[in-house]
Amino acid sequence: MFDLFCEYVSNNENGLFIRKKISDYIDKENYSPSYVLFTMQFIIKNKIPLKSIFGLKIVMNQKRVKDAYENCVQKYQTTDIKTEDSKFEFKKENKGRWQDLIG
Repeated sequence: MFDLFCEYVSNNENGLFIRKKISDYIDKENYSPSYVLFTMQFIIKNKIPLKSIFGLKIVMNQKRVKDAYENCVQKYQTTDIKTEDSKFEFKKENKGRWQDLIG
């Protein structure tokens, strides 16, 4: 995410500050890493001008970005397929020999 941000945005912000803010968005503000990455890709794809790391948060809070992310998640979401449990039963066949007494 850091490399993608630095590649797209031309500003004079310190790299450590940018990394810290991205980590804060994920750790302290509870944005998922996939959502932050999706937002960066959304910004690049739609050619949204971004001049600062704070602009990233503004775009993350936009409804259209949240809706696009939800559509993407639902499109690629895994579904649980129920499988029928097969049961194996062992039925002992009595042959009338002395081994039948032992089991």
